[in-house]
Amino acid sequence: WNHAWIPRLLPGCGPLLLSRRSYPRLQAEWALRTGAPCLYFPDYDLCGIHIYESQFKARMGERVRGVVPQDMADLEARLLRHGSHRRYLDQVGAYGRVTSEEYDGVLVLLRRYQKGLDQEGYLFSMEEGCGGFPAENDETCG
Repeated sequence: WNHAWIPRLLPGCGPLLLSRRSYPRLQAEWALRTGAPCLYFPDYDLCGIHIYESQFKARMGERVRGVVPQDMADLEARLLRHGSHRRYLDQVGAYGRVTSEEYDGVLVLLRRYQKGLDQEGYLFSMEEGCGGFPAENDETCG
């Protein structure tokens, strides 16, 4: 893949926003080739933070920053309402020891409540319900 066209097509566009789990290694390699600074928007779960640290931060260093919620009380409320305990249980064996300076506060909440949250669960306001993304403990979403 030749990515040299990206800075010419999007001059001065600011940082690239990266998200999702599909092909994180390829996304990181592509982002490195663009030369642009990047923001990574993970699922707020153990695996999402692991992907950020192992695939993006490890390869891109200071050129990538994670999108960390500024209002931890809001994230906590969303995690309690829309978070998935099943997701946490499915991931804790493989990713339970993940660490991250940037996401330390998020990891504290994930471990306290033993839940994970899709990035969409953070994007949509709680008044909107799940925005089409069901959570196991929210009757309005099931």
